[in-house]
Amino acid sequence: MNKAVMIMLTTIIIISLITASPGMSQTYKIYAFVTTDSPIYLPGSHMVAEAYVYPLVQESREAIIKFYFTDLPNAPTIPEIHVTIPSANDARFIHVESQPVTVPDVNDGTYHLHMQIIVNNQVIYEDTVDFWIRHGPPSGKPPMILFVWHNHQAPNYWPDGTFFANWHIDHFFKDSLTPYFKIDNTYPDMGTYYLHYYLLKKYPNIKVNLHYSPSLLYQLYIAANKGFTIYDPNTGSTRKIPPNSSLAQAIKDFFKGLKQLHDEGRAYLLTTEFAHTIAGYIMEKLNIPYLLKYDIWLGKEWTKKVLGVDTDAIWTAEMAWSDKLVPIYLDLGIKYTVLDGTYHFPGARGDKGTIFEPYIIKDNEGRELIVFFRDQEVSDGYIGFTNNDWGDARTADRDARALYYHIYNKHSFKNYKYPPIEVIAADGENWILFAPSHANGALFLDRIYKYVSRLTDQGIMNTGTFSDAVKVHPPERVLTSITWTSWLGGWGKWTTEQGAKHKEEWEKLYERIGKYKAYMYYKNIDSYNKFIDEIKKNPKFNESVIDLIHAIDSDFWWSEFFSPGVIDAWLEEFDHDISNIMKYKISLTTEPSQPVAQTTTKAIVTITNNNDYQMRNTIITLSMPGINATTKQVTISPGDSVNVSLIFKVDKAGTKQLVLTMYTPNAKIGKETFYLETRYFKIKFLSPIDLSLKISVIGPNGVLGGINPTPPGTHKIFATVSLAEGETASFDVPVKIYLKIGGQTYIKEATMFKGENSVTEVFNIDLKTGTYTYEVNVVSPYDPFIDNNKFTGQIIVTQTRQENTGENTQLLIILAIILWIIVAVLAALYYIKHKRS
Repeated sequence: MNKAVMIMLTTIIIISLITASPGMSQTYKIYAFVTTDSPIYLPGSHMVAEAYVYPLVQESREAIIKFYFTDLPNAPTIPEIHVTIPSANDARFIHVESQPVTVPDVNDGTYHLHMQIIVNNQVIYEDTVDFWIRHGPPSGKPPMILFVWHNHQAPNYWPDGTFFANWHIDHFFKDSLTPYFKIDNTYPDMGTYYLHYYLLKKYPNIKVNLHYSPSLLYQLYIAANKGFTIYDPNTGSTRKIPPNSSLAQAIKDFFKGLKQLHDEGRAYLLTTEFAHTIAGYIMEKLNIPYLLKYDIWLGKEWTKKVLGVDTDAIWTAEMAWSDKLVPIYLDLGIKYTVLDGTYHFPGARGDKGTIFEPYIIKDNEGRELIVFFRDQEVSDGYIGFTNNDWGDARTADRDARALYYHIYNKHSFKNYKYPPIEVIAADGENWILFAPSHANGALFLDRIYKYVSRLTDQGIMNTGTFSDAVKVHPPERVLTSITWTSWLGGWGKWTTEQGAKHKEEWEKLYERIGKYKAYMYYKNIDSYNKFIDEIKKNPKFNESVIDLIHAIDSDFWWSEFFSPGVIDAWLEEFDHDISNIMKYKISLTTEPSQPVAQTTTKAIVTITNNNDYQMRNTIITLSMPGINATTKQVTISPGDSVNVSLIFKVDKAGTKQLVLTMYTPNAKIGKETFYLETRYFKIKFLSPIDLSLKISVIGPNGVLGGINPTPPGTHKIFATVSLAEGETASFDVPVKIYLKIGGQTYIKEATMFKGENSVTEVFNIDLKTGTYTYEVNVVSPYDPFIDNNKFTGQIIVTQTRQENTGENTQLLIILAIILWIIVAVLAALYYIKHKRS
């Protein structure tokens, strides 16, 4: 039956029992359910009947609670219980337990216990619970349940240490777990982080594997030692808690208590990276093993500092696996981890049996890491996100019972050599916090522990730690590889679900990784020992690494909680820190200084190394996308500069982007290149101009040359470069004017300044007698139209006398006057003749 339908029917039954039971008071109302102290019993074991009763009105009543079996042969009698049901003002619920009774030796089967609550001789509430009787553990071997709880909080603070969220405090003290749980005499509520510790103290024969992420421990440590703020239910506002307060002491006692549980062998504590990241993805895509190794080392150190435990177990964050993690784990003393039985195990290679046993995977040196595979069906389907709809307490209890029915059935009729290891690995808090009622989620966990505690007493199944598991089921099978994936079967949740937003953020990270890789290459850091040496002697390098560690915390990349603002803050902090140890200057010049479309432009980028180390083997590419590109590999010594130039021509005016990229040989991972620098230069290209050329020649004594012969001597050749009539230059236009005459070339440079229409240059050329053909060309980088930029002419230089020239001129004038008189007389005669006729 559909789970939602079951809940709805349960609610209807409860309402009907409250409102429509025969003879029931129409004003006095309660909610209740019956259960037992174990879901499964061996014949001869003891059973305790339990009732949870919730008053719904503001009055108390005396009541009788009766328990009886409806279908159990040779059923024992459970004495009735007289109780006072308090008013809703005085108590939210009461928990009633019967005297133990002995379970009869009957056939294996499912049986039922019924409860009646009687007030004033009227049955006001009834409920039934089923239970199993079995004659031994499934398949004759008690399954060992490995609970692996992952409690985590992202590093919710800015680079300056300011907290932007208080979840570490809220989930420690106040997750609305009342009425069932509160931190006695300290705070009138309890958070899920504390709940795990509290329940382990409550059930002393329970063993678990418990992970509190280092970033969570760090934030709790800061709170305990520096104080924090918390909501005060008495005032309805937040208040500052000093480090010497009882609340701060509760955190410190929690740390000590976890250490004690670990020492007793009841809580196997795990660590992980300081900042929870998708390490398997990062290893394959970014290939930054030393940074990840340092991240895990930091996590181990904070786990040891806060909890006093140097653990050898790691929670592989997001179960984000790569086989490249094996040597890193082993180098750091890690012995155990947990992966997913649905997504990692099927594609794993090697000697495979079932997911209910530990496996060995080795590194190249033959060292062994032990891997457990979680039962995803149970972890997620019976506990995790798909089974947390506990709108009422009865459903929470019944789901806890169903968990063990399922585990018993799953391991029945098997031919196991060793007891099966049932790994239940899940978040420790989120499935409680995402439930409709946090309190019922906490009750569910309480009932899980209560039931398995009783099952352990009977030898039906038990709980254990990693070290317990390898004792009862020694790892014998060896895997040669495990599938590269996460607990979700892929990476999209952190990489692509946010579409362009995710893509943009990953590109930002890639550029910073390029800088990190370049620094590693320039400093020849090619081993983890060298990496640690650099960390120790160079604080800014350490700070840069810490910045990246925070930026790649997977919580900030998770689609539903994607936090680009936080990522950007840490990346910008990285930029600040890395700039102190990677100092170089990049500048751009162009020839011409003001580029113009349709003309040739030369871009020159200068890189200056201001470090005390070589920027060796740097691959530099300069490109005008879609037009031209150039690449060169250079080594830049300290204090030196190199130039990279690119010649190109753009078709249209407007702003174009010149792109500079720099990377080092270690920065190519597969098809991806992690650039040390990607710089975009915006270059504005103006529209081209069309120059025209006008020439005039003045010979000695002002004689106009080119039309008339001129005498020998200095000739002035005027070259006027101009725009079309009415146009003016919108920028300074440099021009070169070339004059070729008499076997010589003369050059003049000029500038047509912004706002002008023309510019004129004068060539003073000494010419002797003869005929000279000359050519004038004007060239400007801003004028691609050269058809009208050339002028060709001729100058005739002859030896003549000045006075003859004057006499000839006078004679021509006299002849012109005589000719004019003759024409006038003839015209007059013609007029008179025609008038007479």
